[in-house]
Amino acid sequence: MSLLVLLALETTQKPVTSPEIFRDSPFTRCDAKVLMFAWNTVDVAAAEIEASARMAAGTRIRRDLTRGYNTFRVECTAEEAGFTPAMLATLAEKDSTLEGVQGARERIENKLDQAAYYLMEVAETPEDNEWEGPSQGAFQARYTYCDAEALAEFWQIETKVTPSGGSREAAFRIGQHVKAGRGALVERSLNHAYATARARSRTCTVEEGLYGPEHVQALATHWGLEEAATRTRIEQKLMARDRNGIESALAAAGAPVPNLQALWNGVTRRGLEAAGRPPVDCRPGHCFSGWVNAVNGRLDPVQ
Repeated sequence: MSLLVLLALETTQKPVTSPEIFRDSPFTRCDAKVLMFAWNTVDVAAAEIEASARMAAGTRIRRDLTRGYNTFRVECTAEEAGFTPAMLATLAEKDSTLEGVQGARERIENKLDQAAYYLMEVAETPEDNEWEGPSQGAFQARYTYCDAEALAEFWQIETKVTPSGGSREAAFRIGQHVKAGRGALVERSLNHAYATARARSRTCTVEEGLYGPEHVQALATHWGLEEAATRTRIEQKLMARDRNGIESALAAAGAPVPNLQALWNGVTRRGLEAAGRPPVDCRPGHCFSGWVNAVNGRLDPVQ
């Protein structure tokens, strides 16, 4: 069965009857409680299933969530709002007006609205907030800019809520999950995210998949295609999460197949050079400051 046929079959997805998608996302138990009231579902589990179904269909749920927080007074614990004991301790340490961890807990539980997302950022531990560290390295060892973009949209991480940026926030969360041994959760979420993205005709460019002109040229020769057709095939495989197919073709073409970290290094160097800036040594876990979207030439500031 061809790739295009497989992608077409996905347009008739089975109804979602599990809360898995919502529970795997950055949304919290407290969010589910709010949606239960906003949607008038029978219980929290039903709200999680409904949210999962809407996310799978690509429907935004943040508007309903914001309206729910503004309309209903829902009681949630700090843990249900996504705060860990370490985060509570960090928040208490950073804010001298709080009376220890209990004061941090009370502040959070009295402020359960969209502003809680900013409290979440303040409460991150130094390691959590270290972009150029273990979480980034864990992400770059396995995943691409496309993966971060797909999950940022699927998880509905918005730049206005997370000032650090949606795709970078998604990448950071991926890295945290991988570090914590929750790689299966990431894979489930990515499979759902790409299925939804394909149904909405989203694309992933060659550059966003971290491949460069040298890879396109090698595959064009191997497949006997023009450059434009080669790019299209690569992009179809990226959207189908068939990176193995691309790398097998590169190997068959006699071209070197670099690991993902090397590809991150390559795209960072190309972006820096295109911007007229000196290239950097992009060691594992030290590339976020050079994130590049080669399509529009956007370059994040280099530290």
